[in-house]
Amino acid sequence: NSPSPITIAAGDSLRLERGIITAGGLTVDGTLILEGNLTMSTPTMTVNPGASVLVRSASFANASATFTHPLTVSGTLRLMSQNTTPAAVNFGTNALTIAAGGTLDFATGVAENHALSAASIDNNGTITFGSSAAVTGPIAQRNLMTVSALKTATLSSPLTLFTGSVTTNLGTLAL
Repeated sequence: NSPSPITIAAGDSLRLERGIITAGGLTVDGTLILEGNLTMSTPTMTVNPGASVLVRSASFANASATFTHPLTVSGTLRLMSQNTTPAAVNFGTNALTIAAGGTLDFATGVAENHALSAASIDNNGTITFGSSAAVTGPIAQRNLMTVSALKTATLSSPLTLFTGSVTTNLGTLAL
């Protein structure tokens, strides 16, 4: 916890295992690894191009991350599992924006059926379902979305397709 802004420099990483993370702001230029049950309670958080936020279930803990603020991802937000429990991310009443060049990746791992919930999801970049996942919150699909073979993307809110968007479904897209 810090009242000052925190920056994770390119090439550096920070691994957080559990608790409530408060800071005057968080800028990710490197890699932020979230494991265990965490609440990201910063007034702002920036994920810059080339940076990664990994929400990862690991051998010792599940991964459940709650964000108390909207988030724009210009790098990568990846949900992944190294144990038998899927990863989960909750934005509550806040929005998730995948910027042009940014990626939301439901990664292949030990567990399937990751979960993400947000008030809205605005995809100007890429959403990849390499693992089955459930998404709660309306999606404005403006660029690329891919559901891999034998995987299921379960969307419990409207999916709006905009001109120029491309949705590749090799698996199952359940609306």
